[in-house]
Amino acid sequence: MTDRPHDLESSLAEIDRRLRELQRELQVVAGREAAQPDAADPAEASRWDSRPDPGPGPEAARLVDDTAERVAELGQRIEELRRLGAELEDATRALQDELARGGDAGRVATWSGHVVVRAGPFRDIASLGEFERALARLPGAEDAYVRSFAGDWALLEVRLSAEVDLVGEIRRAVSADVRLVDSGPGELEIALGP
Repeated sequence: MTDRPHDLESSLAEIDRRLRELQRELQVVAGREAAQPDAADPAEASRWDSRPDPGPGPEAARLVDDTAERVAELGQRIEELRRLGAELEDATRALQDELARGGDAGRVATWSGHVVVRAGPFRDIASLGEFERALARLPGAEDAYVRSFAGDWALLEVRLSAEVDLVGEIRRAVSADVRLVDSGPGELEIALGP
């Protein structure tokens, strides 16, 4: 699922780029059609050289206008697809969270006391440090520290003084792209990023 939003964005960007290229090519072609003398008549060709460029003909102008209109329509469709893609990502994230909580719809999972948090992936040690500081600043957090770090995943411990919607608070503090992978009493596994 993590590759699909990227693939969708890449595909939409490629379609948009190709449409813009097509529009530029049609404008060039339309300009050439109007500027071509009749090659069969040399007298016409020599007179043509002395005339000012009349610009694109009405058919070429109509073609360019139609293409521009179609590009605008496709641009709107691309934006609609991006919006729908974001909605699907949000719905998927919510379903994954519900599934990880055991399918209790509407119930918000809370944690208190000592909680072990497995999180990742982290780009580098600095991003892990930022995450650790964000955990320490969460409402109800008394302490947070990194217990271990291997590859691009870390094991952190958080001490909470009260019941806390830990996933929700992490999303507010760090990123909305936090996905609950697994949870249990006193433990939580989250994936960071899309």
